[in-house]
Amino acid sequence: MKPTIKLNRADKLRLKTYIEDENQRPRPNADQRTALLDFLSLAKVPKESSNLEDFVGLHDRVVIESSQNPTDSFAFSIVMPEEADIDADLISILSPVSLAALGRKSGDTIQWEAPGGIREMRIISIMRQLQGVTQPAAI
Repeated sequence: MKPTIKLNRADKLRLKTYIEDENQRPRPNADQRTALLDFLSLAKVPKESSNLEDFVGLHDRVVIESSQNPTDSFAFSIVMPEEADIDADLISILSPVSLAALGRKSGDTIQWEAPGGIREMRIISIMRQLQGVTQPAAI
């Protein structure tokens, strides 16, 4: 069963433009490009924006936690590659954890390939980023 991935129209368009525009920097490598294209092929834009309230979007603050170890958790925001700053927990959309979380809803378990193997964590919370102000998502 394929995961439910929902994005707002602006986020999907921004990602599509990033992949198609050869002038965008940094450019994704071949694996990142394939992963992003696969992601975009699965992502749906619902007709009603209210259907996105529980789903992770670009710039939202996401908290994920291991189901095996509740002390294994971290928070990050998913951003475009040029905005990435690991020290500020701004993680590029080109990273596997970002693609695993983007478009998923609170409570979903996500998996991604990490240097130590497959990681699996659950989305605990989503804080909406609207006009520079972080607000809790309706969860």
